[in-house]
Amino acid sequence: MKKLYFLNLCWLVILNSIVYSQHADRIEQLYQQGLRQIERNEWVQAQKTFEKILSLDSKHVKTYFQLGKIYVALNKPEEAEKKFEQAIELDNNFAEAYHQLGLVHMETHTLAGRIKARREFNQAIQFDPKNIEYRLSLAELYLRIGLDNYAKRICERITKHDSWDARAYYILGRIAEANMLKYKNMSDPDVSGGVISLKEFAEEDCEEAITMYNSAIGLKPEDVNAYHRLAFIYFENDMLHKMREVLQRAVAMDPDDKNGHLFLGFCYHKLGEYNFACQEYEKARNLMTAEERSFFDSVEPVASS
Repeated sequence: MKKLYFLNLCWLVILNSIVYSQHADRIEQLYQQGLRQIERNEWVQAQKTFEKILSLDSKHVKTYFQLGKIYVALNKPEEAEKKFEQAIELDNNFAEAYHQLGLVHMETHTLAGRIKARREFNQAIQFDPKNIEYRLSLAELYLRIGLDNYAKRICERITKHDSWDARAYYILGRIAEANMLKYKNMSDPDVSGGVISLKEFAEEDCEEAITMYNSAIGLKPEDVNAYHRLAFIYFENDMLHKMREVLQRAVAMDPDDKNGHLFLGFCYHKLGEYNFACQEYEKARNLMTAEERSFFDSVEPVASS
């Protein structure tokens, strides 16, 4: 009798193991399917796939995290926030979940959201102190709320230890650009009663911004944002030929760079090269949405005058 009981117990253990293995395999298959759907930007299908996983395992941490990313892509920040928070509840050491939650809060553009974002970014850094992306997100947050010195300190530290990160140089360029604009037309009273121009400070910041943006472009030439900012620096300092050169590089790198074509058209117009300007405006127009095109058509005669 004892022998029969033991055999039955062994069979139960084996069957349970088989069932559990099949259950885990099914969840893994669905998870990989969901990831493939995300890669193809099939957000709604991916959402359904990951929700199916939760019907099989309500404590599957990575699924809550992936659903959070899906809701971000679907522009549903409140739902994304809930999913990232659920992932953290199940694993309070999940650094990337804190980071993604911080990004959601940062995009609310509210004081409360920014305070929460700072808290989440610091949590992410605490659990993964070597992660540069988390530190750059914190620097971006500081830049948005006007704490440029904090942002600069983070980015300078990153470039000192990791000189290959384009985003750090890009943020440093933005800080220098902001300082350039601040000092460009500013003057201070002299102790003798005269006026001291701060033009020299603006010129130094201009050179700094150019250097930083060029470094960002060199490290990540496919990111057209740095080209656009560099072109703006040249425009502000009446260096239109250099502005043209930078924007030509931008649209060569990305022919679908709508803003690049638009800015280049404006640059050609300022240089008196009207035929080229019309060509670039038309390229930009063809890349616009119907709404953007309607607005552009209404202001283009003014811009061309």
